[in-house]
Amino acid sequence: MGEVLIALDRPREAEEMLRKVLELKPEWTEPQRNLALARARAGDITGAADELRDGLGARRGPAQVAYELATLYERLGKVDLAIAQYEALLRSEIDCMIGILRGSAAHADLQET
Repeated sequence: MGEVLIALDRPREAEEMLRKVLELKPEWTEPQRNLALARARAGDITGAADELRDGLGARRGPAQVAYELATLYERLGKVDLAIAQYEALLRSEIDCMIGILRGSAAHADLQET
């Protein structure tokens, strides 16, 4: 129902309904995403980003939150912000993989000695 209200350009009503859903089922992520979208559609982009960070960040890792932010910006037509968020996500994933590979190499070196 929240998605329908957003589509009907009634973001404040959607926000109210989605908050009630999250009170009953705080573990659900889809209402959290839609709540962020409703806030963004109401003109509160910062609040939408905060909603994702605060709501999803507690249950998901930073990579998931970054992805959700990028997706939100993309849905809002804010392509530059979406691209920047996707690029930051890729950089963090690459840094993580480099760290894992370095750790594996160091571990292999220790086993050889």
